Amino acid sequence: MSDSGSIQTSGRHGERNSNEYEEFLGDGIECPTCRGLGRIKRGNEELVALIPVNDKRLKPRKTILYVGLSILICGTIGILLLFFLLSRSVTLDSNLDTISPMVLSQDNITHYLFVRYQVPVNVTNNNYQAVTVTSLQVTVLLYGETKLNTSTNYTQVTVGLRSTRLHYVTLEATLGANGDTAAVVQTCQMPSPILWKLAVDFDVQAQISYLTSNQTASVTLYNRKICCHINKSPETENPLNIGLQCSEMEPN
Repeated sequence: MSDSGSIQTSGRHGERNSNEYEEFLGDGIECPTCRGLGRIKRGNEELVALIPVNDKRLKPRKTILYVGLSILICGTIGILLLFFLLSRSVTLDSNLDTISPMVLSQDNITHYLFVRYQVPVNVTNNNYQAVTVTSLQVTVLLYGETKLNTSTNYTQVTVGLRSTRLHYVTLEATLGANGDTAAVVQTCQMPSPILWKLAVDFDVQAQISYLTSNQTASVTLYNRKICCHINKSPETENPLNIGLQCSEMEPN
């Protein structure tokens, strides 16, 4: 072994041994982990010798492969989470063009026409998580101008992932013999084989709860019709309230 400060060499043509190094400590004992090629300071026998920079042990195998796989796995998980949890739209629609009233009655003295009906609304969830409809509001506009009524259904309905569920809002409207609705009442009272219908627009608005966020979905359903054809029952005895039913005749 060489003296302190010397560099050991071995092998042919004077090439430096990859496991040899230059010692900086002259006064010490033989390094127990250096295979007899180095010394350490006395009293620090637990210390290990310096390892050369070109030692292969400092270059773990497949490091780039492991790092690349980790990045790929984390990126894939992140993309999948964004794809499934990203908020998508909730749409509203109704495929029912003509609505038959649940209740259709008329005061024979004031000639007010009372109509109660249900508006069916299809709620379509395009998310990959279930959503909850916390409220569904419908505003009725007669001929797109005269506001008849606004009603809200606060019954909470859960719509499953990538599915459609039917929801309802019940509305009531009183049509007077005077004012903007007078012509409508007169038309509905006319004896005719034609099925009289009110042309209305529905402004629908729904409050949607999705995970930890809330959103609003809205749509306007144009040119929907409410049957108002009056069939007076001759056997009705009460002159103040004539029973009315929607005609079973086929629409025009």
